[in-house]
Amino acid sequence: MVKSSFFNATSFPLRSISLPSRLRPNSHKIEAELNKVNACEKSFLLAPPQLETVKEGLVQLAGLYNCVEDFINSPSNQQALCQQREKLIDEAVDASVAFLDTCDAARDLLSKLKEYVQDIQLALRRGQYSRIESKVSAYLFFKKKMKKDFSKCLRPLKHMERKMQSSPALLDFDDHDMLMVVKVLREVKMITISIFQSLVLSLTVPEKKVKLGGWTLISKLIHTSSFPLENDQRNNANEVERAHAALCSLLEQFQGINGGEVDTQVAKTRSEDLEISIEGLQVGLDSMRRCLVQNRVSLLNILTN
Repeated sequence: MVKSSFFNATSFPLRSISLPSRLRPNSHKIEAELNKVNACEKSFLLAPPQLETVKEGLVQLAGLYNCVEDFINSPSNQQALCQQREKLIDEAVDASVAFLDTCDAARDLLSKLKEYVQDIQLALRRGQYSRIESKVSAYLFFKKKMKKDFSKCLRPLKHMERKMQSSPALLDFDDHDMLMVVKVLREVKMITISIFQSLVLSLTVPEKKVKLGGWTLISKLIHTSSFPLENDQRNNANEVERAHAALCSLLEQFQGINGGEVDTQVAKTRSEDLEISIEGLQVGLDSMRRCLVQNRVSLLNILTN
C-alpha cells in the first residue's frame, strides 16, 4: 500500500486471505495470487513507483482476476452469490464498470502521452531545434492537463471506497460459504483500487514547482515535496521524473537560462526509456482490461440466471 492512499488503510488493510481448501477447491491459487500482488505493492512505498513495477502489478492483478473468474463460476459460489444478489452482484457489476472506465481512461491518456514523447524523439533525431522546443513545451503542458484528467477518472473509485466503508462488516454474514465469497470480492476490489492509484501516482510526479489546487483527491496522490532537476539522479526517481527533468533542462538550455551549447543526448535517452516504460504499462492495462471485461460478463450472467 502506498503511503498516499486515498482510502483509509487502517480500515481496509491489504493482506493475503486464508480460504479453507475443503470449501474452495481453488482457494490456494487465489491466496497465492493475492500474496504476489501484495508483495509487489510493497515496492510502491518508493515515491514515485517505478513504471516497470506498476506494470508488473497490473499483470499480476490480471492473474488474480483469472483465479477469481474460476472462483465465482464454481456452482457453490454462484449459488451463494445468487442468494445475496442485491447485496453483492449489483455492487460487483458497478465496481467492474468503474474499473473498466478507469482502465480505458488510463489507456487513452497513456496513448496520448506516448504520442507526445514520440514527437519529441522525432524532432531530436532531426535536430530541429525550433520544433524540439515547441514539442517539449507541448509535452509539459499535456502532463499538467493529464493530472486533472486522471483525477476525473479516479472519482468513481473514491466513491466506491466510501461505499465500502459504509457496507456491512464481514461478521454480518452468518453463512460461512457466503463469508468467503464476500471476503474474496472485497479483497480484490481493494487491491484493484490500490493498483490503479499506484499507476496514477507513477505518472503524475510533481513539476519543479507544484501547485496543488483543484480537487483534493489528486493532491493526495501527488507528493507534497518537489523534485528539483539537480536531484534527478536520486535512486528512487522513476522514468517519468527522469524524463521530465531532462526535458526541462533541455528547455532551459533553449531559453538561454543555463547558457552554452545545447546537449540533447540525455533528453534522447530519457525519452526513449519513458516510451519503453509507457509501452509496458499499455501491455499491463490491456491484460487488465481483458480480465475486467470477462469478469463483468460472468457477473452479468449470474445476474440474469
